Amino acid sequence: MVRNLKDPRLLADSLFLQSERRIIASLLIMTLGVLLYTALKWRIREGFQAKGLSFPE
Repeated sequence: MVRNLKDPRLLADSLFLQSERRIIASLLIMTLGVLLYTALKWRIREGFQAKGLSFPE
């Protein structure tokens, strides 16, 4: 997931992150995205485990 942030095609620094307020907003959005990703992954793993299936890493 972090490798996507280093992609030169993202151009986040030149387009959006011109002020401290936008940097903080971007960090908040990325943090919420990682939190949502983790919660969904946990729920999926829990469902798989209840059915006796495995979830690939």
